[in-house]
Amino acid sequence: MGAFVPCLKRKYPFHEYISTLLIVVGLILFTLADAQTSPNFSIIGVIMISDALVMDAFLDNFQEVIFTMNLETTQMEMLFCSTIVGIPFLLVLMVLTGELFKAWSSCSQHPYIYGVLVFEAMATFIGQVSVLFLIAIFGAATTAMITTARKAVTLLLS
Repeated sequence: MGAFVPCLKRKYPFHEYISTLLIVVGLILFTLADAQTSPNFSIIGVIMISDALVMDAFLDNFQEVIFTMNLETTQMEMLFCSTIVGIPFLLVLMVLTGELFKAWSSCSQHPYIYGVLVFEAMATFIGQVSVLFLIAIFGAATTAMITTARKAVTLLLS
């Protein structure tokens, strides 16, 4: 994704473009196969997953640029800022779709959900810190391929 963001001025080796293309084609084929077999297939889900992949690729590249421009930036600062930036977008969408109020009501009716949310938050934190380590060690392109492959495996297992 960094090659398509003008301010990043990135160039990647040819094999990275091929790897990315193969991952995209594989995900498209997997999605099309799922559309034929799953009775609950929704195009909105495909759009949401595609959007998540694009945003994930942008985020990896911008985080790498921030790490290289400001060497004093810590991974915890990066994690905090990346999370804070997304909160307003999510809140607006959740309020507009009514999901925020449904979630609030469900949590009130089933208090054990709070424990599940705490566990999920801890697991998410560990995953995000791992991704930041990958960016710092291997760069954004490799990290984007790894996170995309992880999402594909998650889809396959689900």
